[in-house]
Amino acid sequence: MEWLIVVLVVVVLVATWVTWTAMRIDRLAARCESAWLSLDAALTRRSKALAAVVDRDPLISSTPAADGIHALAASAGQAPRPQRAAVENAISAAITDLTAPPPGPAQTPASSGLSAELTEACVRVQVARTFYNDAVRAAHNLRAQRLPRVLRLGRSRPVPDYFDIDDGAGIVAAVHP
Repeated sequence: MEWLIVVLVVVVLVATWVTWTAMRIDRLAARCESAWLSLDAALTRRSKALAAVVDRDPLISSTPAADGIHALAASAGQAPRPQRAAVENAISAAITDLTAPPPGPAQTPASSGLSAELTEACVRVQVARTFYNDAVRAAHNLRAQRLPRVLRLGRSRPVPDYFDIDDGAGIVAAVHP
């Protein structure tokens, strides 16, 4: 009779652990989705701020690159999630080009025309990307454990992917040394 009670307690403990782990996987998936929405909003804000800077600065808006920057900013929101990193890297490159000092010694860099809004948007992208990738890392670590893999916990939710872009750490340092 004692062995039956021991077996019953073990079964209840295992069932509790499996339920708790499955709920944790679901919470992490929701956290990843929430972090993605925040990252998406930060990326959209950055592309709009870049377009606004190009519109406000007469030296930049008169160049042929201005049309390309506007096209990039417009396509950033419509890009599918797998191709989003490439578009955002192109936007980061455009921001880096604006902050780079010009070749002539007498000219002032275009970074002097960058607004505080664009700088803040770049910082928000860095923070949002960090939060998103941390959530993805936690989800991957939990799913990589042996029992969740064997029991196929969380199989109804897709495994999130990391979002790695050049988010402009040098951009913020160039604008605000």
